[in-house]
Amino acid sequence: MSQHRATNAKRCGTRDLKTSDRFGLGVAYMRLSPHILMGITKTTVTLLGPTKRTKVELIVDTGSILTWVRSDRLRGLGFKPRREKDFHTIEGRILRRKTGPATIRYDGAEADVEVVFGGDKDAEVLGVTALESLGFQVDPVSTQLRRSSILAL
Repeated sequence: MSQHRATNAKRCGTRDLKTSDRFGLGVAYMRLSPHILMGITKTTVTLLGPTKRTKVELIVDTGSILTWVRSDRLRGLGFKPRREKDFHTIEGRILRRKTGPATIRYDGAEADVEVVFGGDKDAEVLGVTALESLGFQVDPVSTQLRRSSILAL
């Protein structure tokens, strides 16, 4: 294991870090103990801006309500923020970020969702609102995205 990975594994309390790219999704597995694996799913989506479009790799985070993309990337595509919101971090800090609508495409499905205009150090993630709006969910066993139906509740 490289020095960088060993340092990160030690800091995160992990013993091992493995990666897989089955089905075109990048998946990193962290061994939290000899018996527990935690999977991190990544996928590539297309952001359809008013003036341009681009593909971007995002971490799929079902614990995040909104999708987070770097502000400079969103502004470069012609997206404009409409409001500001406060977000609470796991460390107890409060982050103030701008949000606005964006169109996301994945595997033939499109959705207009609220996105967070993230800072340079913010992780870029596909949140659960976008995931469900696109009609997908994460299979907990394979950690792959699969189509799901939208419930009429």
